[in-house]
Amino acid sequence: MLTWSRYTNPFLNVQLPILLTVWACLEIRLRIRKNKILESTDTIQMCRNSSFAHRAKLLIRNGIYITNIQYEMRKASYFDENTGFFTVTQNNKSWIDQIKDLNVSGPMVAFKEHVFYRLSQGIAWLLIYSFMGNSLAGAFPFEIPYGYKPILQIGLKLKNLSSNYVSPLSWYLAMIYLIEDLVGLLHLICSTGTIFANFFITNPRNPRLLVSVDNSFRIGTLKNMFEHEINSLSNFVHYFQPHNAEFQALGILNRLVGSEHQFKNY
Repeated sequence: MLTWSRYTNPFLNVQLPILLTVWACLEIRLRIRKNKILESTDTIQMCRNSSFAHRAKLLIRNGIYITNIQYEMRKASYFDENTGFFTVTQNNKSWIDQIKDLNVSGPMVAFKEHVFYRLSQGIAWLLIYSFMGNSLAGAFPFEIPYGYKPILQIGLKLKNLSSNYVSPLSWYLAMIYLIEDLVGLLHLICSTGTIFANFFITNPRNPRLLVSVDNSFRIGTLKNMFEHEINSLSNFVHYFQPHNAEFQALGILNRLVGSEHQFKNY
């Protein structure tokens, strides 16, 4: 009669006790850490007040690009009040839908700041564009807190753009993104039924407010700017070692302009 004994099984003699010991140590450590975090409001406050650079590392580690204002707006979705940990999940909703789903008691102040920032920037550059004209406005560089490179990354949705390349973006390119945000904000106002809804709905294509943007007209008007961007990016690709993102940017810009010069080999 065959009998099964732990003494005849080397796994039970050596490996299983070691695995059980390691598992027990990890379980104890996790429980102690969780209890400390739950009992200590200082730890949670430290997580809340951590620098944006540290928060950005946590988010970039998960493949999510997010700005400081957007972080404050979406903090309720990413921050667990009970444990103090960041729970970063990919969200495919637009920022307007996320605002509608959020609890307005928390991020309302940040939302107002975001609205004020976008409205003020959009109105300022619309005035500059109106008074200075096409040729003069395109000759000046445009600086906002995000800097040149992040604007190109946000606009073209590229995450791995080389840090060596700095895009010579004009006011036109920056104004495109600001106007698009402004249009989205106006649509949000219309959908919430505010006192402005009547005016915007009865004038859905008001050219002064740019409620409706014609892509073909916009791209045709900005063709010279895109060609300048393509030339600058092509020179960078020729003289330096580019990453794949630079070639992706060239492809996108070429498609916008309709240029015959394509980087098909990359």
